[in-house]
Amino acid sequence: MVQNIFVLGADDSFFRYEYPSQLPQEVKDAMVETSRTIMSHIGFDNGAFNIEYFYDMNTGDYQLLEINPRISQSHSEMFQFVDGTSNHQIMVDLALGNKPDFKARAGRFACAAKFYLRRFKDGKVSHVPGADELDRLRNSIPGVDIDINVEKGTQLSAMIEQDSYSFDLANIYVGADDTRELLEKFRKVVEALPIEIEGEVSREWKQAALRASYEMVFLGDVFKYNHCDAAVTNDSH
Repeated sequence: MVQNIFVLGADDSFFRYEYPSQLPQEVKDAMVETSRTIMSHIGFDNGAFNIEYFYDMNTGDYQLLEINPRISQSHSEMFQFVDGTSNHQIMVDLALGNKPDFKARAGRFACAAKFYLRRFKDGKVSHVPGADELDRLRNSIPGVDIDINVEKGTQLSAMIEQDSYSFDLANIYVGADDTRELLEKFRKVVEALPIEIEGEVSREWKQAALRASYEMVFLGDVFKYNHCDAAVTNDSH
């Protein structure tokens, strides 16, 4: 189960996927059982799907958001980091008529995340890293991969498929031993990533992105201390 986290108060922008979900086991078990009931009722069989729920940590209630008759490509790298195999393997096995043999937790890391590097105002991109720069960065921080979503000359306000509050400059995939290490690796990548905005000091807008990211809660602490300042959705596969 993958959890999606966005920060309330940061214009409700979405910041990361994290796998596996940190929600209490009884909550995850209830979501899985609900998913089985729904998919059996509609007669769905022999196909890949994901179901997304919204979970209210204050009340313990969860609500169905959507059902997709496909797997999520956004989750593939995280499954590779944690399980050692992409979730695409399940779809391939089903297409070949084979029973999926997916070995959970056989990967290099205990957890993984897909981070969205966001900027909260318009600007024109004046520099992006080349392939050699990205390779050096990947090699310097183990368990990291990076996709750049902009190029030199991109006007951020002209980008398509963006939310109403921010611009998604890069996607950063991270594997780690725990959530704190995930965030620390993300910080190191952001500080070293040579994306420049015309007429601005890169450190300033990067610090704004990192501040927003660090507002994301550690869910283990949330449940321990009964405090919540983030919203969570969960994809059940």
